[in-house]
Amino acid sequence: MSITTPSPVSQLADHADPAGAIVDFARDFSLEATRPSADEIAALAAAARPGTRVYVSAVSTRPAQDAIEAVVRLRAAGFEPVPHLAVRNFATTRDLDDFLDQVTGEAGVRRVLVIAGDRDQPSGDFRSSIEVIDSGALQRHGIVEIGIAGYPDGHPRISEQDLDRSLADKIHVAETTGMAVHIVTQFCFDAPAILKWIGRLRDFGIEYPVRVGLPVLGWHGF
Repeated sequence: MSITTPSPVSQLADHADPAGAIVDFARDFSLEATRPSADEIAALAAAARPGTRVYVSAVSTRPAQDAIEAVVRLRAAGFEPVPHLAVRNFATTRDLDDFLDQVTGEAGVRRVLVIAGDRDQPSGDFRSSIEVIDSGALQRHGIVEIGIAGYPDGHPRISEQDLDRSLADKIHVAETTGMAVHIVTQFCFDAPAILKWIGRLRDFGIEYPVRVGLPVLGWHGF
């Protein structure tokens, strides 16, 4: 699950009604799913309000068709599907276009989370997410907003300085294309680290919404 942090974060602590502030804080929560079954989607529809964003993860060992079918089922159930666009999984620009054609045409997708993906080596034309953000492909297919990955706990192979530079570069490119931007963090377990990281973003002048990744127990397959 992810929740969108307010800006500034301290407004929660200053709220006259802390319980009400927490409810407001979490009201716009979203979920992440990996190959959800029809039964799981039906169970989720009974618990979550219509229009809830459900991010659909990209698994490098599974065909892209799995994600396409998932976003179609989620849209039919009344959710707002947001597929992960793991650019290293696409062998060619044509493959990327085909994927975007299907998720936008069959599921009305207008938002995607653009990431490089877990592959050490790209399967084709794309190595980094910024290449796709800057390519014009997203706009051609009607994408109006992108998510960009954030790392409050750091990355095992990338320095903090390089992560900061990469995030700033992606935001700059997205701004020049006219797309809306939000930031989605890795799953995090350390609240002080999350707050410190968001504080750094705000100090850098980055005021875009941050959706904080939190593990949720009890939803098998989600």
